[in-house]
Amino acid sequence: MPTKINLNMKKCCLFLTLFFVFINVYSQKLVKGKLSAVTLYTLGALITENGTITLSKGDNTIAFTDIPTMLNTDVLLLKLEGTARVVSLTSGTVEPSEMNNKEYKNILDSIELIEVQKETASMAISGLRSEKTMLDANNYIGGANTGVSIIELQKGVDFYRSRTTEINKLIAAAKITDNAIFKIQISLEARKKSIEDKLNKTNNIIYATISSDVAATVKFELRYFSDGCGWAPFYDINITDISTPLSLMYQAKLFNGTGKNWDDINLTISTAEPGKSAQYPTLSKWIIGQSQNFSKMRGSRSDISDKAYGVSSSSGKIASTKQAETVISASELSIDFAISEKKTIPADARPYLVEINTFEITPTYRYIAIPKLDLQAYLTCGISDYEQYNLMEGPANIYYDKTFIGRSYIAPQLSLDTLEISLGRDRKVALKYEKKKELSRKSFLGSSTIQSFTYEITIRNTNTKDISIDLFDQIPISENSEVAVDVNDISNAALNKDDGTLQWQVNLKAGETAKYSVSYTVKYPKGKKVQITQFRPLRCPDF
Repeated sequence: MPTKINLNMKKCCLFLTLFFVFINVYSQKLVKGKLSAVTLYTLGALITENGTITLSKGDNTIAFTDIPTMLNTDVLLLKLEGTARVVSLTSGTVEPSEMNNKEYKNILDSIELIEVQKETASMAISGLRSEKTMLDANNYIGGANTGVSIIELQKGVDFYRSRTTEINKLIAAAKITDNAIFKIQISLEARKKSIEDKLNKTNNIIYATISSDVAATVKFELRYFSDGCGWAPFYDINITDISTPLSLMYQAKLFNGTGKNWDDINLTISTAEPGKSAQYPTLSKWIIGQSQNFSKMRGSRSDISDKAYGVSSSSGKIASTKQAETVISASELSIDFAISEKKTIPADARPYLVEINTFEITPTYRYIAIPKLDLQAYLTCGISDYEQYNLMEGPANIYYDKTFIGRSYIAPQLSLDTLEISLGRDRKVALKYEKKKELSRKSFLGSSTIQSFTYEITIRNTNTKDISIDLFDQIPISENSEVAVDVNDISNAALNKDDGTLQWQVNLKAGETAKYSVSYTVKYPKGKKVQITQFRPLRCPDF
């Protein structure tokens, strides 16, 4: 029995091996190129494949297979070595039923055969176990009152031992065969599921008619455009000390959801827009100071969101190749960044970071403090001549002395001569903002209510370096003729009368402390409700 099972199993394996070698669906010559280069745009990619084609004399019909599922048919290019000529180049699709009907039928037939083999093996094991049980139940020789000779007893013992040993060997061999059949069955079921998964996909093929004067093997370069991929700028800013240059790493956060892996390819990151029309553009009126008409501007830190890049904050996975999109600003000139090392990017639609370039930059550091809103100062850096770095709008991770301190945003489109980047809070600048109760009072004069307010701002530099800081506060302004605001003391701050903003440009030496006073009076009719104290929104549970 085991011999027969092993023989059938070997026949099954040989059949499957021969079957999976190749499936030729059409009469065309099938060619599979090797992906060699990708030029990745913010949306989409130009993909280059290379290989060889064996041509007969005359016209040849070639079908290029293993084309990404996200093929964009607007761009198809085929270059050939030598005198061979491309007569036509088109694309098409092959329904999975056309490609897999025969394969799927053979898989089902093989599964059915394996199930028969497995059933036969199980029956063999069951029969052998039944025989062993029967031997165990009838191992008495003679009756209860009838003895047997020594010779008969020896023969019975020998038979029982010999047959039991043989049955145990046959059961062990049958189990080995059964396990082997089970492994083949699992493999076939997996292949069956793989084919069934393809039933919802359409396979792209690029067809070429090539004319050749002679029979020859020629090299080809196939180029096509694929959707389902793209990139966005992302930065890492590393600061060691405010007296030393910073390191700015320019990166591309990219994803490949084309349906085809990019294995060991030459990668170019581009800011061009290949989907734009080839028709030359026309100039529109340019009004200085007018905002650009983008559907969404991301020039503020509050608008930074991983969602715009299709990234889940918990796992980093992208649910599908359909990315969420946003609008960012880029230079009018298109730039191509050739990545020096070859890259491998799986077609799993996950985000990957690729370094474009790293710059060592000596910026101008300064602090901004608004103690009324935040009792910590913010360190900023100003980068002059920033155009040379070809930066685009995008988020940036900030590291201070190798410690992550937060995320900022780079917005070159909002900069003039200097690109300013907020680098986060610096605890080495201590701030206090106190209301001086003894100098703040409420009084009445005739039919008027008079309220006086005095605040004291204390700033201390605990850095080991001298710093420059722009300190901001404000006084209220009135747009009601019945309410008057008088400024008493602002410690020589620059006052913007339009919005009440106060600004001091402060230079503090290491360890130095400075104090500033803000005092004003509000006068309004007695009995009139005037909200003078400001309030801020705060999220909390709603019970």
